[in-house]
Amino acid sequence: MKKFLLIFFLILQNVYSQKNYTELQELGLHGNVESIITKSYSSKIDSTDLISKQIAIFNKKGNIIKIIDSIYESGKLKVAEKEY
Repeated sequence: MKKFLLIFFLILQNVYSQKNYTELQELGLHGNVESIITKSYSSKIDSTDLISKQIAIFNKKGNIIKIIDSIYESGKLKVAEKEY
């Protein structure tokens, strides 16, 4: 019975001591990352026209809490925010 309880508690400890998988790990990033900025440019040769910009903001645990999308269409800026 003592062996059974020892094995049970070892398994229980192993289950609860595992780290949570975060979105930063999914992206292959390590450390304290506050935000990621992604920019997309026009595919025309020798063009520096910005088409869109996306900002992903992370919390201290490494999960996305807000995404800000900025899209430039026909000279106008459209901004959309998503909070998680």
